[in-house]
Amino acid sequence: MRFCVLGPIIVHDGPHRITPRGGKQHALLAVLLARAGSVLSRDALIDALWAPAPPPSAADMLRWHIHKLRRLLGEARVLTCPTGYLLHPGPDEIDAQRFEAACARARRLLDDGAAHDAGTVLQDALALWHGPAYGDLDIPLVRGETLRLHELHLAACELLAQADLATGQDSTAAARLRPLVADHPFRERFRAQLMVALYRSGRRAEALDVFHDGRRLLDEELGLGPGPELLRLQQSILTGQNVPAAT
Repeated sequence: MRFCVLGPIIVHDGPHRITPRGGKQHALLAVLLARAGSVLSRDALIDALWAPAPPPSAADMLRWHIHKLRRLLGEARVLTCPTGYLLHPGPDEIDAQRFEAACARARRLLDDGAAHDAGTVLQDALALWHGPAYGDLDIPLVRGETLRLHELHLAACELLAQADLATGQDSTAAARLRPLVADHPFRERFRAQLMVALYRSGRRAEALDVFHDGRRLLDEELGLGPGPELLRLQQSILTGQNVPAAT
């Protein structure tokens, strides 16, 4: 069985798609997946499904939804505990867990100087994503996991750019980073990596334009200036000295 949460929630059982269709069961599965391996109390699940005003029959309805989910996923995956319920997936069944493990492996490879292998691992890991985690489902018990995975996705993009730069794929890095800088204009690491990629591709003026665009946005939107990393990088590009090989 495979649980896909890096995008809309989808469940596959071999060649068959068995994703719950009902809104409450879909939300229940999302909450259990977001806290996979941890017991969630009945009260917490009732609040997640029916807040702010659970019906008097909420406890019975929760048991019914758990029963239906257990029939769909298997008795061994949805467990009843003294204080609540727990989703117990098999090893590597949740794509988010595979993604996180791949990111950790890629970071170790980069630290060991194996940038090409790290880049391959990261490209495969990023291919697991098919949209916002959990399909942007707005449930408090899911929201924290959604934000954590979003940040991990951005960190993986930074690592892939670092691997590209470390292996001399400057044009590839620039092409990947352009939309990331546009979508996350205040994330200075993306901007710094794009400046390095452009400079090393012989596009010094464009690299400086990226800096000036960032400085203008920071000033207009936040009333702030660029951080020390960007300032040092701008000076290095201006003088042509000490531009980092990767960042």
